[in-house]
This record gives sequence, C-alpha cells and structure tokens, in this order.
Amino acid sequence: MATYPYLGTVPKLYPQYLNAAGQPLWAIPGGTYTMTAVAGDGADISGAIPPTDGHWGAASGAVTGFWPAVTQVGTPSTAVQTTGAANGSVQGTWSAGQPRSAGDLLIACVTAYGDGGIGTTGLTETSGTWARLGYAVNYGTVAAIFAKVAGGGDGAPTFGCLMNGTVATTRMSCYLIELTGLYLDSSSVTTTISNTLTTGTSTITTTNPVAYATSYAIALWNMESASGTPTWAAASSWTNVSGSPATAGVSHPFVDIYAAPPVTALTEAPSMTVATPTRQAAVLAVIAPITTLYTMHGAGDPGSAGEPPGETASEPAWATAAGTEVEQGIG
Repeated sequence: MATYPYLGTVPKLYPQYLNAAGQPLWAIPGGTYTMTAVAGDGADISGAIPPTDGHWGAASGAVTGFWPAVTQVGTPSTAVQTTGAANGSVQGTWSAGQPRSAGDLLIACVTAYGDGGIGTTGLTETSGTWARLGYAVNYGTVAAIFAKVAGGGDGAPTFGCLMNGTVATTRMSCYLIELTGLYLDSSSVTTTISNTLTTGTSTITTTNPVAYATSYAIALWNMESASGTPTWAAASSWTNVSGSPATAGVSHPFVDIYAAPPVTALTEAPSMTVATPTRQAAVLAVIAPITTLYTMHGAGDPGSAGEPPGETASEPAWATAAGTEVEQGIG
C-alpha cells in the first residue's frame, strides 16, 4: 500500500477509511497515512484512495504540511533585576506587545544568587500558580524556568529567594516570554530539560531529542564570575535575547533562544569571555506542540471533554487513552 500525506490544516475524521492499525482514520495536519476503504460504507462517493476531498497529496513518504510552529509573541521587556537584599524578590514586566492571550504559554526565566548559598525553600513563585519546568542550583547560583497557561491579561509574576552571604552582591533577575501555537490546555506543553551544575564549562544538552521541528527552545544561564565584566556570545543558530553582565563577584544571567530547532539532541555551548565562571547553573527547555493519544469508545456518542476537536454526535466518539491515534500540533 502507498502512504499519503494529509495536507489539511485541521484534523478530520474519516470513518469510511481504516488506518494501518485497522482503526477509523483520524487525519492530523502533517501526518502521513496508509489506509484502506471500508467496503460498502458509501461515505466517499468515488471510493478512491486517498479520499477525494482535496486534502491529500500524492503517494510518497514526504510530508509537505507540518505542525503549527510554537512562536514568540511580541518583543519582551528588558529583564528586571534586583540587588542588595538577603530576602530577595523580583517581579517581571510584560511589554505592550505581550497581551497574555488566553491559551498562550507564559514563560519566566528567573535567576538568583547569594555567595553564601540559598535558603532551603529555594527560588519560588509567590502566587503558586506558575509551574517550575526546570531548576538548577550550584550552591548559591540558581536558574529556573517557570510556565503558566495564560487566562488572558495575566499579571506579571513575582519570585522570591533567601540568598545568604554578602548582602551587597545578592542578585535576582526575571525575563518574561509569551509563546503561541500551542493547544489551549496546560497538558499540551511538553518539555525537555537538562541542568548543568559543572564549574567552569558552558555546555548544556537536552536529555532527549527534540521531537518536532516546530518547537521553541530556551536556554537560561546564570554565571558567577570571580573577576571582570564578561561578554557573552550565543552558540551558532541560537540568539541571545537577554544578557545582564555585571561587575566582579556576582552572577550574570543570560537567555538564549532557538526557534524551530532540528529534530535531534539539542546542545547550546555559548562562549563567555573576560571572566571564567566560578559557578554556573543552566536550564534548557524545549516547548513542543501537543501530543495527545485517543482511542475509539463507540459510534454516535456526543462529543465530550477530552476528545479530539471537531467531533459531532454523528461521528464516532473518542476518549483519552494510551495507544492508538496520535493527535499532534493542534493550534
């Protein structure tokens, strides 16, 4: 049998066809499918394979459509920084171009530093409504990426951390990003996290390969240097979007991004000149489109929560379950 790319821009159920597993075909934008017609169904007048509704490409293994891209909304404000407080606090700032539209993913890149270490509670978000995607700590050098699905016009988050040691050199920073192109559900966000706690090196690699080329990668670095004011250069194909080098003996937070990274293990190896880091903490997060699994549970059931978009009472019904169909990249 031949395999055909589905070129439609929205998912569509084809109950008159069976996929390679013998189940009714649920076609997803960017997917390729091997199918057979259901004898006597009559739902497709021609009975041709692929279906003759204009949503299918010629037989081949190539995919000419793809998942919606996860993209940045607007231009973020400059990172907010606070210094000189042992019981530190920092609140990010949204820019005019970041509306925090309902369903978008809000990202906070946050750092903290105390040359005598940090308190046992670590770096936290004060309202408890933001999830921590990745957290790295090397004694008193901390980097964390938090996320929240926007409800619409969300306020800027505030973060706190008890930083021990020399009060004058304590430092916190917060940089806010808004992303769109995601399914409107917090479970739609998948991340690949890698933390590095190694002294004197600047390389971080995802623990798993990037699954989709329309993902969005964020690398947050917090570098402590014993002397000098450093300069920073993101790795090839990465873009530095936030950098706050400071004077000797304090932390230097940097944020690098990579839109549409390759489908492979992803590494960022930036260069930091002038000063050699004494300690560093880094988090690498890859935000991908949704992957949700569904399986059929009967014909003619009305649609219900947790089922693929576009279902009606006249179509076979679906329920969330492990195995079978994959719904991916519904934007």
